Amino acid sequence: MRAIAGTFSRITAALVIAATGLIPTVAAVVSAPPASAAVAPGMTSSLVIGAPDLTWARGIAADRFGRVWIASQFNNQIVRVETGGGGVTHYSTATAGSDPYGIAVASDDTVWVGTNTIPGALIHLSAEGAVLASYLISDVTVGGFRSVTQSSDGKIWFTSTATNKVGYFDTTLESFTTFGSGTTDSETTGLWYPTSIIEGPDGNMWVANFGSPPSYGKSVSKIALTSPTAATVTTYDGSAYLNGPVGIVTGSDGALYIGNANDGGANGSITKVTTGGTFTDYPHAALSGVQAITTVTSNKIWVLSSNALSGFDVSSHAFTDYSLSGGTSAHSIVQAADGALWYPESNTSEVRTTGIGIPAIPNSPIAYSTSGSAVTAVVDTSSSYDGGSPITSWMLRASSGAFCITTVGSPACSLTTLTAGNTYTFTVTYTNANGRSFESPPSEELIVGGSGYTALPTPVRVFDTRTGIGTTASAINADSHRG
Repeated sequence: MRAIAGTFSRITAALVIAATGLIPTVAAVVSAPPASAAVAPGMTSSLVIGAPDLTWARGIAADRFGRVWIASQFNNQIVRVETGGGGVTHYSTATAGSDPYGIAVASDDTVWVGTNTIPGALIHLSAEGAVLASYLISDVTVGGFRSVTQSSDGKIWFTSTATNKVGYFDTTLESFTTFGSGTTDSETTGLWYPTSIIEGPDGNMWVANFGSPPSYGKSVSKIALTSPTAATVTTYDGSAYLNGPVGIVTGSDGALYIGNANDGGANGSITKVTTGGTFTDYPHAALSGVQAITTVTSNKIWVLSSNALSGFDVSSHAFTDYSLSGGTSAHSIVQAADGALWYPESNTSEVRTTGIGIPAIPNSPIAYSTSGSAVTAVVDTSSSYDGGSPITSWMLRASSGAFCITTVGSPACSLTTLTAGNTYTFTVTYTNANGRSFESPPSEELIVGGSGYTALPTPVRVFDTRTGIGTTASAINADSHRG
């Protein structure tokens, strides 16, 4: 899923666009989450949710406005936390479906929740938490929707731990489609207690199987659609590497990574799986008791174990550990738009945040200037929360897809492949050692290039009320105008 992006509540950040020539100067106030600078790197800060308390908190998801959403299973609550300290809001799912478990924010900023019931249901919430609809699957044996994600084509995918199936919900047709035999025969389907699902770098869906039947326990399955209602399930036996996979994510190197509770020894591990099914295991002593699903920034995998948070660099394969005082009972963790990592405790009424992660959404003024087909921008990264690691570079991206990247302290970033006279919007992202920030909201539109005056080859009359060129042929009365 990318990690799926969805809804985020807005906080102010100024974006100033200055154009040369006769292009008008415009100003737009855009939104970004507040800095979390109060939490030092490696430290944690706790927020008490308050009544109704979290009761068996399970899934957590982040939206692009700086909010995190938590599924509180045993009291049928969805909790929305403003990461900048703006408050906590509770939404009851009791009338729409009980036991909320898996949760994801979709590309349209709405929220999808899977229930742990049999049969299972998908609850659709607005960006503000109102229940839009609830969809109960017609197959009464399918349920236990413990993982929910959106694929790039808009389908809402889920796992069914009750019948060892995976499937998707078509939001246009409002229909469910499932794959797998629905039995415990892993020899047939390769699916056994599928607990986590993600879209892989190859465009297929990938599933981490937690169970351990005779042949295919501790495995990973690829779900490749052959038609809207048919799929090929290919399962890769990872029993030599996996023992209790608790989550699967896509890395920036084009591979998949699994948080592994126990690699067969005393430690947990990060296990890499290529799209061809080749496993590489990276055990680590600090990963004893891995219990929370992993989340990924652009180049780091983060794993939450019983008493530590560990970052794994997908390039160097190095671990960085941060001790957590008092341990944790969390079962999920997410990278939020404020730059920090957030996780809910399942046996208390607390959600915790760490002082490490990616930079917050850019919130510094950005000055643009245009010349011909080029746009140049400068930013001040010093005013943005850096995620506990210095910001090293930033990227300017145009709505056409063109982008430029420059290091902090280097000359301004210039896009030279734009078309003079065309209109574009621009976004900015910051990068530190942990990865790239969420993308800023787009600027207002800017017309690129041109001096505001274009000479014609010979004198031409373009507006004449006497003959009707460019208007109607009639006199203009006093104190009136004609467009």
